[in-house]
Amino acid sequence: MRFKFTPKNLMASRKEIAEVHPFDNEVEINFYDEELRDLIIRFVEMDSSKVKMYANTLSKHEVMQIVGYIPYNNYQVELDNLFKVYQVRNSIDNAQIFFKNWQDSFENEDCNKFLASLTLSDGFIQQVLKDNNLIPMNFANNLSKGQILSYFMDQIKSEQESSDESLESIASNLGVNESSKLFYKIKFLYYTICNKDEYLNCDSETLFEIVKKYANSSREDLLAFIRNFVSKLSLRELEKFSQIARYLSQRIGEKGTKSFENFFKNDPILSKYNNWINIILINDIFGNDDRSLFWKQYKFENVVRYRANNSVVLKMNDFSVIEFLGKGMGASYFCNHEIYKDKIANYLYKNNIELKTKLNEAAKHYEDTKCSNGKPAMFRLEHRGDWQFVFNSLLLKYKMTEQI
Repeated sequence: MRFKFTPKNLMASRKEIAEVHPFDNEVEINFYDEELRDLIIRFVEMDSSKVKMYANTLSKHEVMQIVGYIPYNNYQVELDNLFKVYQVRNSIDNAQIFFKNWQDSFENEDCNKFLASLTLSDGFIQQVLKDNNLIPMNFANNLSKGQILSYFMDQIKSEQESSDESLESIASNLGVNESSKLFYKIKFLYYTICNKDEYLNCDSETLFEIVKKYANSSREDLLAFIRNFVSKLSLRELEKFSQIARYLSQRIGEKGTKSFENFFKNDPILSKYNNWINIILINDIFGNDDRSLFWKQYKFENVVRYRANNSVVLKMNDFSVIEFLGKGMGASYFCNHEIYKDKIANYLYKNNIELKTKLNEAAKHYEDTKCSNGKPAMFRLEHRGDWQFVFNSLLLKYKMTEQI
């Protein structure tokens, strides 16, 4: 067994070692250190006119301690005098320390304001950013706008589209420390910017848990995920993620509801998202039968099941189609919205016999009638023979909807 013996006279404190042999861009900040607290408070309470003079008397290690402390500001003090210390004693080492520690406090508005101004004027900070493949002007602008996280996400998204490097490697190339809060947030939001292979290769349960975390985080995070996820995958690929679709539909609400409109606000992804949700609804409602395979080819405003009478309403632009489930599914009823709203809608909450009776009466009554839009008021079609061809011909002839 080997023993390690350290002579007593070599047991110097970390502080003493750091004074003599400091790492170029490493500094340990111990907020429980009374000497650090005294140093910070002394400069915070100092007359600003004396800061420059006393800053020049500080040891390199003391300066590094102050610079390393600034982004955290655990003592919640005014930082103006500490900013001056940095400016008086600025160096490439201090710029590296500041940039690294800032990553743990990247949402600190005071610190961001100072860093933004430095980025425009301090050559050392500019050099650190350039060494990490960041453009100083863009960095400063995004800091000032409070969009620095989005800036890093955009950089990572751009880089991953042209390389096979891991997230950790790409972030490292941008100077992001893997143990920082900035990297933690980037990693959390990674599935809002990743490529389609990441989704397809991810375990479905794992991805579902990630989606729930976005939903519990903020509307912005969840919407960012939906935009990327839905745009990157085809509808055939999205169909595999039925659990996520059901969760989102329940969480956000159905199209036409206030919660749905408030969430999407005419977002460009809305149309494809709605197609995906409707495909999952059609699969769930009809099962894997001929009607499911047929109807999920088309766009709908929404798809609603009425359990009171075992019916399904597929709403389109000018028409709604009413189908019935079960062995006695019967015919399909194509209702122009004028007739649907005035004559049919109130019967959707009645029992199966009452609804079918009303539909058959209306279909016979309006058999040769046209509405104000010049399209038929209503017609009844049965699922016999090559019914898919007949249905499709009418859907296209009267421009009720379009294929996805």
